[in-house]
Amino acid sequence: MKQAFYLLRHAETKMNLSIIAKEWPLSKIGRKQSEKLKSIKFFREIEVVACSSEKKAQETAKPLANFLGLKIITEPRLGEIGSDKEPIKDEKEFYNYRSEMFKDWNYSYKGRETANEGLRRFKEALKELEEKYPQKKILIVSHLTILSLYFAELKGQTEKEGDKIYEKWLKLGFCAYGKVKGKEMIIDLCNQTD
Repeated sequence: MKQAFYLLRHAETKMNLSIIAKEWPLSKIGRKQSEKLKSIKFFREIEVVACSSEKKAQETAKPLANFLGLKIITEPRLGEIGSDKEPIKDEKEFYNYRSEMFKDWNYSYKGRETANEGLRRFKEALKELEEKYPQKKILIVSHLTILSLYFAELKGQTEKEGDKIYEKWLKLGFCAYGKVKGKEMIIDLCNQTD
């Protein structure tokens, strides 16, 4: 089976708590990180590029897609959990929300979707991409929380291990990546090293 998903967290963002997270652009460092993807052999195998509709994911995918001569497929279901709702007012509130969500996959913070709802739509998007592009190596540019949940589920983790999932989530940086073939994790979500 040649088909594989290369899953990538977007590059560093310019956090702005006055607007919804979905609209955050890349920072200057993030733009450099997205350009650097072109020089990483792992990503040169890509045949299809898909990303969420969020600005930071689009900006991360663009340099590599252009380098490879590929069009970007925009798939909103690859988006982050709760990034389209009212801005969270401070970082402490944000981290508390994420911590609770990893411990209870049915937890809804201020009307945002739950982890289970997010995972369901994310996996639906992957299934459709898999069916539409059989035998292709597909780059998915997405977001840390949804990617962390997806990889946790692949490893058989559940909300019972929420603290462990949250601790790993805290350690993963921008442009963290992993690789999946079918339902098998080839590379667990990890940070890039130089």
